[in-house]
Amino acid sequence: MAVISSSFSYSVFHFPLPSCSAPSPRLSLSVSRTRLSASMDSSDELRAKFMEFPHVSGPHRDLMVELLSSVETRLGSSLQPCTLPPHVQHFGHPTGNASASLQLRPGLPSSQIDLVLGSWIHCKLPSGGTLNITSLSAYLKPSTDAPHFLLDLIQSSPTSLVLVLDLTPRKDLILHPDHLKTYYEDTQLDRHRQRLHKLPEVRPYISPSLYIRALLSPTAILVTMLVRQQILKRSFGTTSVKLQRSCCNFGSSRAPVLRDIWRSLKVLI
Repeated sequence: MAVISSSFSYSVFHFPLPSCSAPSPRLSLSVSRTRLSASMDSSDELRAKFMEFPHVSGPHRDLMVELLSSVETRLGSSLQPCTLPPHVQHFGHPTGNASASLQLRPGLPSSQIDLVLGSWIHCKLPSGGTLNITSLSAYLKPSTDAPHFLLDLIQSSPTSLVLVLDLTPRKDLILHPDHLKTYYEDTQLDRHRQRLHKLPEVRPYISPSLYIRALLSPTAILVTMLVRQQILKRSFGTTSVKLQRSCCNFGSSRAPVLRDIWRSLKVLI
């Protein structure tokens, strides 16, 4: 789960000078432009690799691409480009047993957005299965009390998938009941959680981490989606397809709703 509290600052546009005694200004400028162009091309390639989400199903991938594209379209003018080093943006084990991709876009100084973070992690487990985690989170600056946005899809079994979807609070909701009312009661966030819990294949998920349980709001969607094998064989033939379609169909309808609510709340101070 992506949980961070501070922004980061990197630069990929710091280049060493060529190792020659007296380079001409024209040559130096040409070299700098060439390296800058190569760096930008590499950045575009790394972003494209991140957007592939190569280890998850079609519905899962479609949901993440839709959300990320929407965030970039709506909030792009308030964000700076991702400038993480290439080895941080995409990395993996030489054996292919594990790989991950990360995109972090800081907010502009004039923006209330601190950063937007997207990631995916793929890892083969000792038990023979695989762990796939895709995440999208957005963090705001102290200039606003509006909550952060958090979405995680976690799958370590073909028969279950954990969905975490929340607007994480910035203040203790017991000590600040006005915060609870403004951001959670008045927006009717809990109806989305109630609706999901009515589905027969849904079970509440209790995180083993006390920190995560303390971090989330009382309206957080934190569930495990379960699918019965006999229904899957009759309907789709594979467990994963049915599971991903069921969970991601809900996510594709609820996550944009919470995203839009978050986008409107971030202007409230």
